[in-house]
Amino acid sequence: ALYSKDGSRAFITDKTDGMLMEVSPKDKSIVARLIVGKEPQQPAMTRDGRMFIPLSGEAAVAVVSTNGGLQLESKLAIGEGTKPHIVSLTPDEKTLFVTVQGRDPKVVAIDLTQSPPVVVKEFRYDIVPRVVAASNSGAYFTGHHSTGLHFVNASETDPTKALSTPFMDVSGAFSEAKKQIEGIDVAKDDKILAITHEGRKALLVLNKDLSGKLKKRCEFSPLAAKPYWTSLDPEESIVYVSIPDAGLVEAYDFSRCSKQPLWSVNVGGKAKRMAIK
Repeated sequence: ALYSKDGSRAFITDKTDGMLMEVSPKDKSIVARLIVGKEPQQPAMTRDGRMFIPLSGEAAVAVVSTNGGLQLESKLAIGEGTKPHIVSLTPDEKTLFVTVQGRDPKVVAIDLTQSPPVVVKEFRYDIVPRVVAASNSGAYFTGHHSTGLHFVNASETDPTKALSTPFMDVSGAFSEAKKQIEGIDVAKDDKILAITHEGRKALLVLNKDLSGKLKKRCEFSPLAAKPYWTSLDPEESIVYVSIPDAGLVEAYDFSRCSKQPLWSVNVGGKAKRMAIK
């Protein structure tokens, strides 16, 4: 799911049919459809209406114009045998970061100031990247079976020196498949981050201090089950979390680090990725 920047338009992707659909926020009707490619994932969208959709089934990122209807502009090749997974725009909308799985796991940076957009850098870090959240200084990402929060420094010209792990969470006695940090979101000013830890059934909010170090600000645990996605409210006082196995979406006030949720809603299914307007 995805909202336009002003919240007036809503979009969803259908992985089975390879389709992008625009949904009316007013009456929930489908107002437009477009076949974009194999296995489209969650998209990202610029203020001027250009959308980028990772196609995990065809090793590419689809570029779609949403102005005057839906139109497929192009597809950016990411590498044979790869599976683009999650995309994230920097707040200045100059760079699109993509986590890539499959044959060649990596994080890719796409320069959006060029026309057409161009893949400019590739970063490899000995893990399979999962979820990414971009800031103007770079991109934070999670990895399969990793309890670390990893970072791509956009100002570093040497890709081999651009990667680091600025925060490590507790590992603990969790099964390998469930111990990883899964979801991540970063505030526009790059000073607040939220992450979910599947194994610990925890939602964490982190602060960046003046020296650039990440420190835990709040922890909400144990949650009802393994958490998945997390999103920060634009006003930066509330954090949302989806808990698929419990069918829940919850909201927490991290300005006070209150352990009780502000609200908890059973959505009647496996709540996973979220969009906020």
